[in-house]
Amino acid sequence: MGASLGGAATLVAAGRDCFLVSGIVSVSGETDLRSYGRGVPPLYAVPYESRIAAPLLVVGSKGDGLVPEADVDALLAHAASASKRALLVEGYDHGWDLLQGASASAAVRRAVIDFLAAAGPPVPTGCR
Repeated sequence: MGASLGGAATLVAAGRDCFLVSGIVSVSGETDLRSYGRGVPPLYAVPYESRIAAPLLVVGSKGDGLVPEADVDALLAHAASASKRALLVEGYDHGWDLLQGASASAAVRRAVIDFLAAAGPPVPTGCR
């Protein structure tokens, strides 16, 4: 699980690196950070999306300019996961703000808790 840059790194690792995991949670994880510069690692998950095989939960907000809904839709369409879903709430919050603090979303918290509670045994991801 990771948020923002950590969510992006989670997506890259889930598709690029072969390991066992019970599930993947990306909170506002960008799929393409190649053009951001200013010290941001050029993380790029798109080439690896089809290799994400573990259960996947993507959460974010509909107004987040860093993670457009089209990118989330493409990620879910490409991911090989049998269990995958997204929850995009109204607003512009990004990253950990969706889970903690004054603007935290109860719906996002509940989705993450339910996803983690339902996690099964580890499965291989990123291995093809």
